[in-house]
Amino acid sequence: MKKESQFTPHAVSSQNAMGLMQVHPVTWNEYVNKLNLNVSSQAAFDPVTNVFVATHILRDLYDSYKETASSDSDLWEFVLSAYYGGKNSIVQSGISPSHKKYVADVNRFKDEFAQKLMD
Repeated sequence: MKKESQFTPHAVSSQNAMGLMQVHPVTWNEYVNKLNLNVSSQAAFDPVTNVFVATHILRDLYDSYKETASSDSDLWEFVLSAYYGGKNSIVQSGISPSHKKYVADVNRFKDEFAQKLMD
């Protein structure tokens, strides 16, 4: 959430991704249908609904890459890269420098929050 929206529930990106987890409208509609949710695109700005949908996206990406990744860190690089660029982005062009930066930022924030929990 920190990387995606800076914890801003009503954030909209330059690519029209919405909410805390910056779910793209096409992906939003796909998952609203898949999860049989009776909500509009405005529900993407509801924190609970946004995170619910985003966790399903992440789980599907995880399941998609878990058989092909050679290590846990590779798996999460694939998952986060695909979340960042879209599920087909790394299939089409591999992990780009912008994917790598995104993954590094997410991991840095994860480490920062883990440290705060330990303090």
